[in-house]
Amino acid sequence: MKHEKMTIQAAEGNDRSFQCVMSAEVCDREGEVVLLDGLDLEPYTANPVVMFAHGKDKSAGKIPVGRMKLLERRDGKIIGEGVMASRPDNHPKEEEWLPDTLLSLMQQRCLNAVSIGFIPISARRPTSQDILKYGKDCETVTTKSELIELSLEPTPCNQDALITAVSKGLLPKTSKAWEGEAVAKPKEKTVVDVSMKRVKHTATVRISPVQDIAKRVEVRVKGGLYV
Repeated sequence: MKHEKMTIQAAEGNDRSFQCVMSAEVCDREGEVVLLDGLDLEPYTANPVVMFAHGKDKSAGKIPVGRMKLLERRDGKIIGEGVMASRPDNHPKEEEWLPDTLLSLMQQRCLNAVSIGFIPISARRPTSQDILKYGKDCETVTTKSELIELSLEPTPCNQDALITAVSKGLLPKTSKAWEGEAVAKPKEKTVVDVSMKRVKHTATVRISPVQDIAKRVEVRVKGGLYV
């Protein structure tokens, strides 16, 4: 099997968008090939939700994190462009807004793949021509199916379903992916103002909310949050 290596590029604009290969007609890690000519996209376009981990992550739940705004069949692939959901004005400031975290992880190239959720309608065992085309690991060919959702997925079944571009994005200053708390001394909380850059991330740390003392420090990222 040949798998195309892709590098995540910067998408145009700051609109929280991303581009991806939603699905490719290759033998996936479970030995299945989904024929894209038989994949019905029309029902999905009426409700083009983007989930995280197919809604199976306990901390994320089944709330959509974005939507797809463009789908296209091209060169044996389903190509898509999506946009991450913006933080609602009434969302509690102290709570994480998961789409911000996921967008930050994509921008840092820590989250690089997607996975489709579909309903199989008909399938068959591979023929000799299928084995020749898709490889000896092919066990099932799904000939007809219906697309129901797309998920951002750290470890996708289809190894060619990759994010290919991410916008620089607009992470609001209230986002937990930008702001956080640091500890300069064991019992002394500090206020952090994070400046996000392409490679390095720096923060201005005020040692005391009363004293006007600040210094530049390096910050590390854990699960998309600065700590």
